[in-house]
Amino acid sequence: MAALQGNTGPDGRSAGARKRVLVFRQMRMGRARRDGESRTAVRLMLFAPLIAVPVLMIASLLVGATVFYENTVAGLTTPSNMVAAFANYGGAQVLDRNGVVLYRFPESNGGVHLPARIDQVNQSMIDATVSTEDAKFWESDGVDVLSIGRAALENWRTNGSPFNGRGGSGITQQLVKQTLIPEADRTSQSVLRKVQEAIYAVQVSHSYPKQQILEWYLNVTNYAGPYDGVESAAQGYFGVHAKDLTLAQAAMLAGIPQSPAEHSPYLNPDGAKQRQVEVLNLMVQHGYITQDQADAAAAEELTYQTPD
Repeated sequence: MAALQGNTGPDGRSAGARKRVLVFRQMRMGRARRDGESRTAVRLMLFAPLIAVPVLMIASLLVGATVFYENTVAGLTTPSNMVAAFANYGGAQVLDRNGVVLYRFPESNGGVHLPARIDQVNQSMIDATVSTEDAKFWESDGVDVLSIGRAALENWRTNGSPFNGRGGSGITQQLVKQTLIPEADRTSQSVLRKVQEAIYAVQVSHSYPKQQILEWYLNVTNYAGPYDGVESAAQGYFGVHAKDLTLAQAAMLAGIPQSPAEHSPYLNPDGAKQRQVEVLNLMVQHGYITQDQADAAAAEELTYQTPD
C-alpha cells in the first residue's frame, strides 16, 4: 500500500495516469498547432490575390514608365537637329548703306527674329528673365517639380483642372515646348504631353550648358506682336540693342512673355507697368538688385518706338 502511495503524485494520479495526460496534452497541442497552421494557410490563400494585384499593378506601372521614358528619349531629336531647331532665328533684312535696318521680313509664323548671343544681352535682362520665369534655373535639372506642383494645385483650386491656368514650367521646359514639341501639340493639356516635355527638358539640361539654353530661350521667346527674341524686342520697343537695355526696359520686356497680350505696353500700358513692377520686386526678392534700384527703375519714364 505504501509503494502504491509513493507512486502517486500531488494530484492523486499515478505515474501511468500522469503519462497518459501528458501524451494527451501533447497530442492536443500538436493538433492545435496544425489547426493554426491550416487557418494561416487558408488566410494566405484568401489574401494572396489582394496582395499580389497591387504589387503587379505597381510593377506594371514601373515597367510602363520605363518603356515610355526610353522610347521618349530615343525619339528625342538628335543634338545636331536640336541645335538647328533652337538656332532657327532670323528673317531677311533690308539695310541702308550705313547698315541701318529699313525693313525686316517676318518669318513664316509671323514673327521677326534678330539673333543675339548671350554676351550681347544686358545682364539686367538676363537677371530679370531668370527671376521672373525660373528662379532656380541655374541649379535645376530642367524641371522644377515643386513649382509645377504648386501651379497645378493652385489651378485645381481655381479652375478645377491642374493644367488650366498658371503654368509652372521653367525656362528649359518653355524652350522645349517652343522648339521640340510639334506646333500642333503645344496647346495640348494631356498628361503624356506634359511628361514628354519634362523628359525632353531634363535631357536638354544635361546635354547643354545653362548659358546656351538661356541664349536659345531669349532668341525664340515672343515679346508680343511680331517680336520673337530679345534683340528684336529691344529694337522694336526701345530702338536699342539688347546689350544696351536699361534695368527699367529689361524689367518691362521680361514681364511680357507670361501673357503677351495682357502685358504688352502697346495694348495694355497699365497692365504692362504693373507687371514691370512685379518683375522688379522679384529681382529684389532673389537678390539681383536692391530695393532702391527697383524703385528708381519703376520711376523711370519709358519711351517707346512707333509699332512696326
